[in-house]
Amino acid sequence: MGGELIEASPVSVPAVSKLPELPVLVERAGGAACFAWDEFFYAEHHNAHTQKAYLRAVKRFLAWCEGQGVELATITPLQVGQYLVGLGGSAAKKNLALVALRSFFDRLVNRHVVILNPAASPHPAYPARPVRAR
Repeated sequence: MGGELIEASPVSVPAVSKLPELPVLVERAGGAACFAWDEFFYAEHHNAHTQKAYLRAVKRFLAWCEGQGVELATITPLQVGQYLVGLGGSAAKKNLALVALRSFFDRLVNRHVVILNPAASPHPAYPARPVRAR
């Protein structure tokens, strides 16, 4: 079996079950945002538990943003911080949400949907530690 090509038929490729609907903010942001969504959730994260946890965290945040009247490209670090402060729950829940948002917005930056990652900089919920003088 050197450099032989094997023809695949549509029957030999397993079908993916119906994917969940895109959040409204992602749809309104256009094709690049939809591509980044699919790429992030279905091509990058193959672990089902990680995918489900990140999907839940990002969808919850985007629903909150929609309720605030904010579009995807205009989300700020302050808004991410406000969301995390108001999220409630354990520190682990907040950290998971922050990691999911950082990763998701990194993908949006790579696909030129947003200019800067609003979840990458220090937030009011997680202030940077002060540097001690030596």
